[in-house]
Amino acid sequence: MKLPKIRFGEDDRYFIDRRPYRYVFSDEGGACFQRLDGSNSIEKFSWFELHSLIGGQRWDCIPQPRTSEATDRAPDPFYSVWELPEIQQTLLLNRWFFVRALRKLRSANRLKLTPESVKENEALVHHEAAKEWSAYWGDFNKRYFSSKPTRFGFSASASSILRWNRNLKNAGDRLIALKDGRGKSRSLQIDQKSFQFIMRALREYLSEQRFTPTAIAKKTVLALKVENERRASKGERPLETRSRSALIEWIARFPALEVTASREGIKVAREKFSAVGKTQSATRPGELFEIDEWEVDARTLITVSPVREGLDADTLKRLPIGRRWLYVVVDVATRYVVGFVVASTQNSSSAIRALEMATRSKDDLAAAVGSSCHWVGITPESVRSDTGSAFSAKDFLRAVNEIFATYDYPMVGEPGFRPYIERLFGSFTMIPMPYVPGRTFRDPQERGNYDSDSKAVLTDDQLALIFIRYILDVYHQSPHDGLNGETPENAMKRLAGTVGIPPALPIAMRRRAFGLRKERVVTARGVQFFAINYNSEELQAIRRNLGSNTVALYVNPQDLGFVSVWAEDRWIEVPCSIENFNGVTLLEWLEVGKTLRGRYAAQAELKSSVVFEALSAMRATSENAMAIMGVLPQVPTSDQLKDLENNLFWGLSISEDAVPELNDLPLAEDGLGYVVGPVANSGADPSAAAAPAVNEDPYPAGDKSLTEDDPSDDDTDWWRDGDKS
Repeated sequence: MKLPKIRFGEDDRYFIDRRPYRYVFSDEGGACFQRLDGSNSIEKFSWFELHSLIGGQRWDCIPQPRTSEATDRAPDPFYSVWELPEIQQTLLLNRWFFVRALRKLRSANRLKLTPESVKENEALVHHEAAKEWSAYWGDFNKRYFSSKPTRFGFSASASSILRWNRNLKNAGDRLIALKDGRGKSRSLQIDQKSFQFIMRALREYLSEQRFTPTAIAKKTVLALKVENERRASKGERPLETRSRSALIEWIARFPALEVTASREGIKVAREKFSAVGKTQSATRPGELFEIDEWEVDARTLITVSPVREGLDADTLKRLPIGRRWLYVVVDVATRYVVGFVVASTQNSSSAIRALEMATRSKDDLAAAVGSSCHWVGITPESVRSDTGSAFSAKDFLRAVNEIFATYDYPMVGEPGFRPYIERLFGSFTMIPMPYVPGRTFRDPQERGNYDSDSKAVLTDDQLALIFIRYILDVYHQSPHDGLNGETPENAMKRLAGTVGIPPALPIAMRRRAFGLRKERVVTARGVQFFAINYNSEELQAIRRNLGSNTVALYVNPQDLGFVSVWAEDRWIEVPCSIENFNGVTLLEWLEVGKTLRGRYAAQAELKSSVVFEALSAMRATSENAMAIMGVLPQVPTSDQLKDLENNLFWGLSISEDAVPELNDLPLAEDGLGYVVGPVANSGADPSAAAAPAVNEDPYPAGDKSLTEDDPSDDDTDWWRDGDKS
């Protein structure tokens, strides 16, 4: 099989074995990189070597924007915000919520950006800010129009909100501009009063009289002179001044849209700056992802377990019935569906899971549902969504920024700017939905006398199987009008072979972006997650410097072999203390934990061999079920994981099997190896026979050893027993 080309960026920085490189060029044999460690030497890597490196521990990269439009949006608006102290972070974000509310109401023509208009609509602005607060902090169950008071207790005056909006706009929408003392005045190296006086004079340029920049600059210089003479007569401190050329440069910084609208009218500005036709589409795989949520037009059975086998008819009738949500990710250039998740409600966790799924291969999931097609994943350069609460939440925004992707902030009420994902949902309604029993249809008239509740028989895994088979075997293989009759799968193969695909995400970056965040105290054993210890020399060095300090760690649910720890303003990758734990998923570990807790409930420490026996047995029989489970709503959330850890793994730890200490054993006569057991004619003291063995039983009386013979160990299917004690 011919390996596909990989499209590297000339401005990106790549790291191989922690050495920095810059991409130079590529050919059929491989790609050439220039070392940036001072030697400037050129090294060539074959495509086979690059495919082996990318995604491994030896590979890392720092992507850069690909287009001028992305460059304008590329700076992370949350840069350094998440690292501020909690009090400052809360103050800054609350100001941002008010600015978001102000801009949303302004775009809906419900108020004007004037102190009078904002003051008249103070209650409305506060209400919208409370909605932004609820969406950002993941309060998805909040009823926005409920009579119950919101927990958002922050207030602000009209002048303050307008000032924050100006500061944020002038700083390129970087939230750090909302911090006290940071804004346009500091960036221009001028005190606040002088800046305000100059800007009031310069804004006369935005009048309908259409003065020239030179005339306004001269007028401003004269106004500054008169004002400073007045201040001198009163003994006040004079204002700072600027030259006429500098003032003309300040005028040139005014936004072109605002200048045109103020000097020539809104109609002219709209005609001049409105987009003509559809916006420019992506031309290469991974250039742009569209992600959206869709409520399934059908009612299904809601169960704690994803399967219904073994349930009798009476039990099925008593199960609750409801509608599920789909989170779908589409690659715009190829119309290829790269991410799919079934969710119980609208939430940012499902959106993050769909985005994470889009960046990796899903061949195991395709095989689990019975499809013979491949299901590839690629790294996005930019992500576009609607204004749903799941995509406004801080966790989703953080995930997008952690993978160095550009987030295309959407326009309110403009689904036309997301045409590809919206059209896909239309295809879902027309083709796979007629095969789903329990349909709700678009409205009561279309539903007619169809009884949706009585015909609801599908569970989540069955619903997911229908849609995944449709995506892989029908949608990806059907001619697409938007691709001039080419199928999405062929488009992906063609572009992957010509322009290439972006490099896969480094393992550490994937863990930091999509991993579960937990806070732990560093101890002599390192940090612990679900009874698993993670430790390294680097982590212990931090413990010696800071003491037993609480650190934030991120765990990849798809691989528990490593954790990423944020300490001393840097990332540390810490391995699992148990060998060969790489590749174990969180879902597998939870299932094994239930079995181990039921069988060894009285023991506080388990040997790794027992754990791997359970993992191997479970994987042998439930590999497909675990693959499908990854797209279902039964995947535990962060809050549910906290309860599971407290109840399932509380007081439990895993250790390596005991290794014999050979230093005290006698050498064999031939000098090779050691003698285990009594040594004939050694002349040893007979009383030594009563001495304890070198490898003493680690489980004294009262603690049964895991290696002790047990009649029940003859049962090779013990791991199926669940909570049997």
